[in-house]
Amino acid sequence: DDDRGGRPGGGYNGGQMRPSSITLYDAPDFNGRAFGTSREVSNLPRSDNDKALSLKITGRGSWELCTDSDFGGRCQIFDRDVPDLRSFGLGYAVTSIRQVR
Repeated sequence: DDDRGGRPGGGYNGGQMRPSSITLYDAPDFNGRAFGTSREVSNLPRSDNDKALSLKITGRGSWELCTDSDFGGRCQIFDRDVPDLRSFGLGYAVTSIRQVR
């Protein structure tokens, strides 16, 4: 079996797509304190709520970020790294995240 993708979590292994994960950073350009998950989070921990300024997605998949708990408020779907969430109006505003197909 061949592992392709060029980055951790990318590509296929035995024909199965690897799960995607997301990391939120509390500073632009993927700096600062990080919060990572490969699961749905309906309400970010207090220490990470409304703190994200950039994000990295590992593997294949898209993630929905929302301004309120339980995927309420304003939501936006991302399928690639974002160096500054402020350019999307989501800086210091993310409260819930989930992978979408």
